[in-house]
Amino acid sequence: MQNNIMSGDFFQHLAIAFEKSSSVNILSPYLTMPAVEFLFKHLPVGVDVKLIVRARPQDILSGAVDINAINVLHESGVKCFFHRTLHGKFYQINENEGYIGSANFTSNGLCLNGYGNLELTHKVTLTSEDKLLIASVFDDSLFVTSQIIKKILEYSKNNKMNVIQSFPSWWGDIIPNVNYIPIKDGIYVGDLPWCNLLYENEDKDIAHDKDVFLYGQSFEKMRCEFLQSKVYHYFCAMINHREYKEMYFGELTESLQNGLKDDSIPYRKDIKGYVINLLSYFERLVPDIVCIDRPNYSQRVSLKNLRAIK
Repeated sequence: MQNNIMSGDFFQHLAIAFEKSSSVNILSPYLTMPAVEFLFKHLPVGVDVKLIVRARPQDILSGAVDINAINVLHESGVKCFFHRTLHGKFYQINENEGYIGSANFTSNGLCLNGYGNLELTHKVTLTSEDKLLIASVFDDSLFVTSQIIKKILEYSKNNKMNVIQSFPSWWGDIIPNVNYIPIKDGIYVGDLPWCNLLYENEDKDIAHDKDVFLYGQSFEKMRCEFLQSKVYHYFCAMINHREYKEMYFGELTESLQNGLKDDSIPYRKDIKGYVINLLSYFERLVPDIVCIDRPNYSQRVSLKNLRAIK
C-alpha cells in the first residue's frame, strides 16, 4: 500500500508530480528562489501555473517571501497572487491531485539541499468542493502586476527589517484585503485578539495571536500587523456607520457578536472577553489613532483622526 504521508522526501514526490502535470496551483505563505529553480527544473514547457504567497511587509523585508523570486515567476508567465492572511500550504497538480501539509515552497520547506525543516505532507484526492474552495482563495487574492512588483522592489531596497518604524502608508493600497467588505462579509472568532496585552495570557491564546498579530515581537511589527488586520478594518467600518463616530463597550460587543460568521457563535460573556482584548490592542498599539475614555461609567471608543477610516 502506498504511503500518503511524506516527510523529508516530499520534494521527490513533488518533482515527479510537476513532471507529469498539465496545471499546477501552489499556495504557500513563504517563497524562496531555490524553490522557483526547482519548479522550472521539473515543469514541462507550457504548463499553466498559479501561485499564492502571503504579502506582509515583514515577510517581504525578512526575505521569507523573496520579491525577486516573484519577479522571476511573473516574467516567466506564472500568475502570482498575494493573500495577506494565507497560512495553509497546498499543492494542486492537475484537477484532482493535491498535497496538503506544513511545507512552504522554500528550500527549507522542501529540504532541497538535503536538510531543512521537519515537515509532514499528505497526498489527497480532491473533491469538487475542495476545488471550489481553492478557487475561492484565488478569487480572494490580489493578482500581482509588474507595477506592484516594481514598487515593492523599490521599497525593499531602501528599508531593512530592523528599521521599520511604521506601517508603510501605501502598502494597504496595493495589497488590500481583496474583496473583503467588512460589514457585508463580517468577521470570525479567529480574526479577533485572543490575548490581552495588559496581562499574562495562556499558551494557546499566545500561539493564536503570534500567528495573527505577531504577538511578542517589537512594537513596530505588531502595530504594522494590527493595522492590516481584518478586525481593525472591521472596527473602522463599524465606527464609520455611527452618527458620532464612536461606540460604547456594549455597542461594540453587540456589533462584533452580530458580525460573527462562525457556525457556532460564542456566548455574549465570551464576546465581552474578546472586546476587552481588542481594547488592550487599541491602547497599546494605536493610541495615536483610537481614543478610549469612560464617560458615564462605560468605556467609549472613538477615532482621534477620522482619516484613519478607509
